[in-house]
Amino acid sequence: MKLQIYHCSLAIFSDRRESNKPEGVQHYIDEDSGTHIEFRPIIKSTSLGPKAEMLLKEFQEIDLHNLYESPLRLNWIYICNKLGVAEGDAKTLLDMLYGKRVLCQLTTALDYEAWLEVMDHKGCLVLMSCIEGKDYNVASEVLEKVVNEIKTIRSQLIGMNYDLRDIIIVPNVHLATQDELGPDHEANWSILTQLKKGFINEGFNTKLASYGCAKFVRLVIHGHPLGYIFRHF
Repeated sequence: MKLQIYHCSLAIFSDRRESNKPEGVQHYIDEDSGTHIEFRPIIKSTSLGPKAEMLLKEFQEIDLHNLYESPLRLNWIYICNKLGVAEGDAKTLLDMLYGKRVLCQLTTALDYEAWLEVMDHKGCLVLMSCIEGKDYNVASEVLEKVVNEIKTIRSQLIGMNYDLRDIIIVPNVHLATQDELGPDHEANWSILTQLKKGFINEGFNTKLASYGCAKFVRLVIHGHPLGYIFRHF
């Protein structure tokens, strides 16, 4: 198994609707994860105080379809003057953009490195994972090594006083050559599913992305020595 391991404070994976998967490859989806996986900074325990935490939560994500409960208001006079349209037409445009997920939320410009410093929750680990043909006969041994290695990396990252329990496993066949790659897609998915269970048994909050579909990916990766690691088991 080949792994690219990223320490992230933001991780978003969305399946593309137009899949360019090879012929004969099924679109495997983990029932608990679906086709969209997201990890955002968790505002729950900081050195900033409870009022600051509440304010961060209010501004962390503002849904443009629910502005009545938003801490912000859109300046429709400015928007209409800028576009040269009536307010109803401007709102119709916003509805269209919202429906296409092009413009659906406003977010604060988080400084992720600063966030990592003040929060007790230290982000997530993203595991880009590739099953090789040689893994089939020793799958249980390989999975045990992977789980133990991630536990070691976690302890090196945060020590004992902080929290890092979120793991996102993302199938990535491009980490191996065609000769190395495990040819049985169902077997590959089964091994990745077992890996997810192994992490859950160790107390990690674990999600498994779909297999067999191209993805939109957005990661904020930390630039310290353990921010990116490659492992080959």
